[in-house]
Amino acid sequence: MNNDNKQISRRKLLASLGTLGVGAAGASLLSGVDKVYGNSVTNAVYGSAALNVPSSNFVSVTDAPFGADPTGKNDSSKAINDAFAYAGQNGKAVFFPGGTYLIKNTISVPLHVSFYGVGHASEIRAAAPISMFTFASQGTSEYGNRYGEMSGLYINGNQIATIGLELAFVVVERLFQAVQIENVTGPAIRMDSSQNNTFVSVNIERCTQGIVLLNGAGNNAFYRCEINDPGDVGILFDSNKSLTGYGKNAFHNQSTGNEFDKCIIERGTTANYGVHIKTGYRNVFWNSDIVAGRLAKVKIEYGDNQSLNGFYRCAFTCSDNAVAVSAGGYRTMIQDSIIDGYTGTNPTCIEVFKETHIINCHLSAKTYKIVNKAGDQKYNIRFEPLNAMGSTEDRPNHGHMGVGVQYFNITTGMLEIWNGEVWKSVAYQ
Repeated sequence: MNNDNKQISRRKLLASLGTLGVGAAGASLLSGVDKVYGNSVTNAVYGSAALNVPSSNFVSVTDAPFGADPTGKNDSSKAINDAFAYAGQNGKAVFFPGGTYLIKNTISVPLHVSFYGVGHASEIRAAAPISMFTFASQGTSEYGNRYGEMSGLYINGNQIATIGLELAFVVVERLFQAVQIENVTGPAIRMDSSQNNTFVSVNIERCTQGIVLLNGAGNNAFYRCEINDPGDVGILFDSNKSLTGYGKNAFHNQSTGNEFDKCIIERGTTANYGVHIKTGYRNVFWNSDIVAGRLAKVKIEYGDNQSLNGFYRCAFTCSDNAVAVSAGGYRTMIQDSIIDGYTGTNPTCIEVFKETHIINCHLSAKTYKIVNKAGDQKYNIRFEPLNAMGSTEDRPNHGHMGVGVQYFNITTGMLEIWNGEVWKSVAYQ
């Protein structure tokens, strides 16, 4: 992090706690948390000489001259915005002591400013239909709102806020960790052409949309994030002409190269899709569980602007009989993944519209169908069963496999090729 003498990171804060000792630090912090409305939290976290954290590196939203109200009774929008403006002008970080902060206006986060709370005890609660936090370029051109960390805050949309965190054109290289976002009537996180941001342990609950990536939002990383009970969709990849970033990105408005690792999209009965790729290129899901979605767990629109998206070692639980993956884009990769949980008879688990690779996946029942919806069946599906080599008894007999699937039969010593109806034996060479 730049400007070490001006801006303290969470890592430095933890390091300073280590120099104090676990017992003393724990006692100091806990004594502050017990008095969430007083200055003791402020002193314990950023003002205590014992912690060896210079108080000049932080400004507290509750301190003078800002005076945010931690009781949740009065609007603290102006006080918080004043604290952020001051921090931006003076190279400082912002701290939210434990409490509830009511806001009726959007909080604007300046360039380079980090801000912290004490976890769920630091609640920012919406009292109007607003974007709660906006990270914007603020006239600094396409280089955007860069750097800084958001950590340990509870963002409560109160079923009235329209957006939780808005990464407006263009936000770059910011870190979000240990953040909870709940009860937003729109997206919990909306990103307009923003790139290279990292989200760690961000928990989203009961928001209409979880994460929305728009207009070439690219190369963002999401680790161990959860989206629970989405109202419409868990993760959406799309474009929006009304936003500043449209047409001003290197990815032709396709959200590209975003990575989701060990993420979970689950619960809820109203969400249409867990993941919906309207337009997006080369986005990857690793080791993720996708359970939400009553129409499809993953919906990829049909066309050429939804190419090379991949799902590796993922689990799709389809107890509601939704399609696990409706792969409308070109060359979708589904590899080493598990599809199970269907309760109906002969369910369709994967829909294929263009060339799709289904490699070493486990379909928990032989009756699960992979259906060719469009395209040339000779080339449309690249299907490799778990046993690409095995006995006659183990050989799959799925009529939904693409023509040309090969299987080496160890019983006969023959190579067999699926012609669309039966296995045809040929001499192995």
